[in-house]
Amino acid sequence: MLDCGRQWYPADVLKDMCAYLGFFKASEFHLHLSDNLPGRVGADLNSTYARFRLRTDKDEFAGLTPHLNETYSKEEFDDLQASCAARGVTIVPEIEAPGHALVITQWKPHLALPSDPTLLNLSLPESTQTMQDVWREFLPWFHTKEVSIGADEYSSALADDYIRFAGNMSEFIQKEANKTIRLWGTNEPSRTGLQLTRDLIVQHWEGSEDNAFQLIQQGYRVINSDDFFNYIVIKQSGSFPQRLNQTRLWKGNARGGPWDPTQFNRTVSAQPNNPPPTSPLLRGGIMAAWNDQGPTASTPLEAFYSFKMGLPVVAAAGWRAATQPGALSQAQFNSVFEILQRAAPGQNLDRRVPSRGPTVLEFNFTATAGTRDLSGNGYDARLSDGASISTAGLKLTSGATVDTPLTSKGANYTLLLSFSATAPRVGSTATLLSGPDTTLVLSTSSANTTFAFISSNITYALTSFALPKGAGTTEVVLRGTEETVNVAVNGTSVGAFETVIRNSAVRKGMAFVAPIAHIGGPGFEGVVKRLVVFDGIANTV
Repeated sequence: MLDCGRQWYPADVLKDMCAYLGFFKASEFHLHLSDNLPGRVGADLNSTYARFRLRTDKDEFAGLTPHLNETYSKEEFDDLQASCAARGVTIVPEIEAPGHALVITQWKPHLALPSDPTLLNLSLPESTQTMQDVWREFLPWFHTKEVSIGADEYSSALADDYIRFAGNMSEFIQKEANKTIRLWGTNEPSRTGLQLTRDLIVQHWEGSEDNAFQLIQQGYRVINSDDFFNYIVIKQSGSFPQRLNQTRLWKGNARGGPWDPTQFNRTVSAQPNNPPPTSPLLRGGIMAAWNDQGPTASTPLEAFYSFKMGLPVVAAAGWRAATQPGALSQAQFNSVFEILQRAAPGQNLDRRVPSRGPTVLEFNFTATAGTRDLSGNGYDARLSDGASISTAGLKLTSGATVDTPLTSKGANYTLLLSFSATAPRVGSTATLLSGPDTTLVLSTSSANTTFAFISSNITYALTSFALPKGAGTTEVVLRGTEETVNVAVNGTSVGAFETVIRNSAVRKGMAFVAPIAHIGGPGFEGVVKRLVVFDGIANTV
């Protein structure tokens, strides 16, 4: 499961993720398509980040998707589902309500629960009706037989309303589209003896929110997403890991061995309270990757880094429990994972670039070398209008580029760029390098001019550095890993790209891939003398 509600993922990235999942025999890709950052009473709720990722052309739903550039049309979502199905992966969509529903209450403020604007007021019949209207619109989009309504972390003061809502949505979606609903396990103690309908499927994630083994005993179908084993919060969390904990996966179950979907209770004394692998009500396991810190905390590719090693373990354990003959051992996994991971077809989420040697790309912009790639790889570039090469180097006017046949270079890389340029005016940027994943720019604020990366429409400035006014030729070296990008300017280390985690002073490194599709671009006026890209972290360049 990937939290697409609090971070935008382009459809092409999700397709590549499906290819990766399919190669390691994960059969489902659960997309969490709506969510919000925390909102509070009295705050400007319209400025709180909340997103709904599906875009319909019908006017009555326009308020759901004011940020059109971060939504999927029906055609795009159809194409995504078909691409995933071709890899053996089913997209399971989730539209979250009645909790995590600020995107709905921003659209219809009168439906908000007065005590918490991120929750729908289920005592109002219009709240249920609104969600049924939303589902009626989007159910025809979905190719799967099961969908998720989310429905976790709701106010227990309205427990009976919650239970009735879940039952109404189950009946409605079954009647409307012949689909079964899933919801996250949530502790909603009825005061009148109401119970959740057994027509739905419970996705367990937290022992304090449900008793998964008891639910199976009561006849409910259950999916295991237990937060001790299969739950990460990307980039920063006070309690959850940022990558799946390999020790827990391999040694954390009640028997001391690897995790498998039967593991709800982790102590030896609790072992009888786990179902057998043959239980027909145990549906399997799903790992969950959450973006609780919002869109400024990570990039789409950093999400891949967070699960690329853990997901194959979860998938393998999902198909063959640790007690069964032939189960994978940690030593076997460690010996082969890197080989398999690099070979996974149909995707290039690591953004690898084929190269004959450590130098991936090299341009010395002289009249003799022109735009020829001197690395030996043959990645020659071409000039656009407004670009020319002279004895001074590659001269670019604003908007002019040199275009390479490449896109991005992923971790680990070392990139050297030598240039001179006019600083952009205050509040604007000048594009140095760009690609489909990231853009490297000069960015001028009222305080100074510095380097910045742009990813997913967000600008991350190198706050530890200011370009001297009237600087001549500048040589910047970027060293990028899956954790961060360190920067040196004219031979001196000047810091790393970081983000500040919301509502805290915590700073975390940002891992940007190197953009190498285009040199120059909007706002850049100057001369580029040299660009070199190495595979690996080079101490000297």
